[in-house]
Amino acid sequence: MSKKQRYTFEGIGLTTEQQKVGRTICADYRKNYHIENYAQFQLLEELIFREIQQMSVKKAIAGLMKSDNVKQNNLVPKSQFDALDNNLERILNLKERLGMLKDDDESDFYNKFKSLKKKYKKWVMDHKADYTFKCPNCQEWIMAYIDLRKYGKTKHPHFKGNIIYNTVLWGLVDEGKITAEDVAKILNVSKEYIPHMNKGRKESNQDIKEEDE
Repeated sequence: MSKKQRYTFEGIGLTTEQQKVGRTICADYRKNYHIENYAQFQLLEELIFREIQQMSVKKAIAGLMKSDNVKQNNLVPKSQFDALDNNLERILNLKERLGMLKDDDESDFYNKFKSLKKKYKKWVMDHKADYTFKCPNCQEWIMAYIDLRKYGKTKHPHFKGNIIYNTVLWGLVDEGKITAEDVAKILNVSKEYIPHMNKGRKESNQDIKEEDE
């Protein structure tokens, strides 16, 4: 299981009620942003802590506004606003590091690409030997082809021209170790195919003779 799957919001330094709020915020961030490794979750933990502290300072300011002195003078201690400004700067920095300040279009494209990539990887694991398949995105049928330029080539060991044939097996026939019928069984062909294989053997022997000359 990956760290992303087993990660749970801890909320160290927060009250029990604040931790409940933090878990809700964490779930929203995980749903809407691409956060997948443990280092990013540590940053997310710090971000949520800062955001909840920002809420607390605003609530404190709201409480101060209820006092007659603050109401009459419309004054809030400068320290409260300084705390808000400093904390907000840290929040924005954390969001930038987590890639949360990107344009929505860019973020949506990235998330769609990641999702498609995961679907493709799963399909590859489930259909390793398939060449005809449905696109995991548009569901249209696709036929894949092999680019032979990326593969090495060699003569097929079981064909001589268009005839099923194997030099090693016929060598064993010549040595009397197996019969022509055994060769047919090994190559999974009928006994009626033996004359054709004999033809391939004669052509092979002729090729060897010409090479020796």
